[in-house]
Amino acid sequence: MAFDYDVLVIGGGSGGMAASKRATVYGKRAAIVEQADFGGTCANRGCIPKKLIVYAADVALTLKSAGAFGWESATPELQWSTLTQRIQSHVGSIQQSIASSLKEKGVTLLRGRAHLKDLHTVILEGDQPQEVTAETIILAVGGKPNRLDIPGAEHALVSSDMFTLKQRPQRFAVMGGGYIGVEFSSMLAALGSEVTVIEPSGLILSGFDHSLRQALQTALCDRGIQILPETVAKSIEKTGDGLVLSLKSDRGGLPDTLAVDQVLMAVGRHPNIESLGLEAAGVEVKEGAIAVDDYSQTTQENIYAVGDCTDRLPLTPAAIAEGKAVIDTLYGDEPVQVEYQWIPSAVFARPESATVGLTESEARKKFGDEGIKVFSTQFQPLKHQFTESGAPVLLKLIIDSVTKRVLGCHMMGEHAADTIQAAAIAIKDGITSDKIGATIGIHPTTAEELLDLI
Repeated sequence: MAFDYDVLVIGGGSGGMAASKRATVYGKRAAIVEQADFGGTCANRGCIPKKLIVYAADVALTLKSAGAFGWESATPELQWSTLTQRIQSHVGSIQQSIASSLKEKGVTLLRGRAHLKDLHTVILEGDQPQEVTAETIILAVGGKPNRLDIPGAEHALVSSDMFTLKQRPQRFAVMGGGYIGVEFSSMLAALGSEVTVIEPSGLILSGFDHSLRQALQTALCDRGIQILPETVAKSIEKTGDGLVLSLKSDRGGLPDTLAVDQVLMAVGRHPNIESLGLEAAGVEVKEGAIAVDDYSQTTQENIYAVGDCTDRLPLTPAAIAEGKAVIDTLYGDEPVQVEYQWIPSAVFARPESATVGLTESEARKKFGDEGIKVFSTQFQPLKHQFTESGAPVLLKLIIDSVTKRVLGCHMMGEHAADTIQAAAIAIKDGITSDKIGATIGIHPTTAEELLDLI
């Protein structure tokens, strides 16, 4: 059978773009289908616009501490509309750049909502409906924010709404203390909002190292963010003065209600696979996600899935790695698997936090209490010696007691993401504590303290 394309990717986000570009490297006819804007959540409604707000928050924090370094001037006022307009303008330029890059690589761009008709046929719905066929189909449709089924849920924002707010809320609540909730709470607090985080468990950032969770929660509280642990919102009521949240807490002494201007529902995400036609193609779904094997292959031999529509690591770099790995497995010299254990991640709150490898609890579970050694420190960085608002830096290394290999590295503090990114290269390559101790650092820097931990 002759197909229109060798590879057809459904979804123009990070994973889909990586796969389609990689396919052209092997000389394959590749096409990518997108119903909205190329770039996916990361470029349009996530990583990029979010980081720009982080930078705006950094300016606010710098201005706040300027007097400690001898600067005397009036504090500028944030024009929220100017910030959001510039962010949207930049996102627009990214969209154009992405489309141009795909075309330059030889990828065919298709528009419309896609769903599978059978194993090799995709129906595109839109202004000009059509059917296209492909030998291999890659599903990269991403995910979307969850909404809790509570009364008044329609009054809550989700993460994508944050970039189109008409004004900065003075009173802001976040339902959920995951990385999305923590990042937005940190940004708005720095920009002057009164922020409350409603966290169902005792600590924010479930899944991260306990020391990191504890240190960041303390730092956020010290910066004026109210965190209500072991608490959930039962309903949201719209009033003439904003919103009123009805709360239920398992911990005594916490409020029953909370009045705010806006509330963000940051309670996770789920695969965006509705109306994709998976049943028609016989693609299996498990617990709401597309089921795949170690090589991203679905239950159908010629259909693959990458990124947030599966149940693996929901990170942009992971989706990119998966997209490339699928193509290299199909057309390269040997199959390629993604090594998820060594993918670093960061929480762009202030203070910043980042991690790679095993947490302490994961390491103890895998190697036993005697099988690991933990080295950690907290200290006040030089930059904050003049100010009272700076959080301490946390550095933590987890070492295999027998091989001395580094199993995990965790950090809270300025440039944590960049530091962990560099450390991840060495850790993935099997660096030992002896080699870390023998490395000479740059002085004075925060990262040099990592070398003195051992």
